[in-house]
Amino acid sequence: MYKQKFHRTNYGGGAPATAVLNSNKIAIALSELVGKKEEWFHLSARMIPAHRNKVLAKIKHQLDQKLPCHVISTQVVEAGIDIDFPVVFRQIAPLDSIIQAAGRCNREKSKDSYEDAVFQVFDLADSNYPSSDYKNRTNITRVILEKYDLNFHLLDAINEYFLVAYSQLAGDRYNIQQLRKDLKFEQVSSTFRIIDDGYQFSVFVPWQDGEYILNSLDLNKALTEEDWRRLQSYTINLPKSLEDLASKSLCGLYVWSRDMYNDDFGATSEIESFVV
Repeated sequence: MYKQKFHRTNYGGGAPATAVLNSNKIAIALSELVGKKEEWFHLSARMIPAHRNKVLAKIKHQLDQKLPCHVISTQVVEAGIDIDFPVVFRQIAPLDSIIQAAGRCNREKSKDSYEDAVFQVFDLADSNYPSSDYKNRTNITRVILEKYDLNFHLLDAINEYFLVAYSQLAGDRYNIQQLRKDLKFEQVSSTFRIIDDGYQFSVFVPWQDGEYILNSLDLNKALTEEDWRRLQSYTINLPKSLEDLASKSLCGLYVWSRDMYNDDFGATSEIESFVV
């Protein structure tokens, strides 16, 4: 197994910790291996915001009360989620993702000694990746981590990572950089997408209070802006390949069957054969 540690550790499982994985399948497999325990939690983008927020509230309670707390997560924990762990494990990934995950380690400076705040990168055999680009950038990161100790040469590592990534990968298929040089910012705005909308669709899940919201709407009529706002906390994006598994209402709303939404893992238990 490949390893690089930011700091040496004799972690024995006592301190609160989180493990960040590259795919939903691996995160679920690890969660199922651990089993259902009160101090273990799962987070992923396949969980609707209302569901994630409830789990996050439990996690924060455990941390605030200094109770046992262990989280198995996908990349969803890397941005927009304010939690702090003394120990973070990150499956090897693109270097920018690794740095984002490291931001969840001792972010509130609750540990005075670096020996008590541990961030460790690990590798898994036969890993699957969200995309070929993600896999390519992960392979670049492997080389970078062999060359640099991130405790002392982080900026050098970042610089080389992006130089190699931009030179090796297909990258700018929409000619964004040239548009920027030509100061055509309106065209840049309309062309650039972090995630291509064509690969995903939004679907509503009638989970808990979501069922009440769904029953209060007339899906045969156009929904108002306020209606769509009410639906947001119960809506997730799924791969376009799963669109046929959802039902589409006359108003344009896709609805995911409650039977295909797991209370522990979200919209995953019945569809993992379709997705990474």
